[in-house]
Amino acid sequence: MDGGITGKGFRKGQSGNPSGRAKAWGDVADMAKQHTPMAISALARIASDREAPPSAIVAASVALLDRGWGRPAQAITGSDGQPLAIDFRWADSTPTVTITQATRTIEATAANLQTD
Repeated sequence: MDGGITGKGFRKGQSGNPSGRAKAWGDVADMAKQHTPMAISALARIASDREAPPSAIVAASVALLDRGWGRPAQAITGSDGQPLAIDFRWADSTPTVTITQATRTIEATAANLQTD
């Protein structure tokens, strides 16, 4: 099967981009990082400006909090708020054991071992 940009394919074991990412990207990131103090100051000015539109104040406040404290963790749960139970199936869609069932089996086995 042919691949690559030209449709002629790649040689086996050879990268489609042997020289890697252009070095200019690293330079751009470094240049942007030099403006971090100014950008944080601008966000703080907007967040505390009582004349600024409320949407700008909220956006600046969220940006400051996210950068200072990280984004809040989001739990991945089912509609009932419980952890998700994953049902693994083979390609023929024959049901196998869910993680919840396996956990219960392991816990029951461990409890039996402790009582013996």
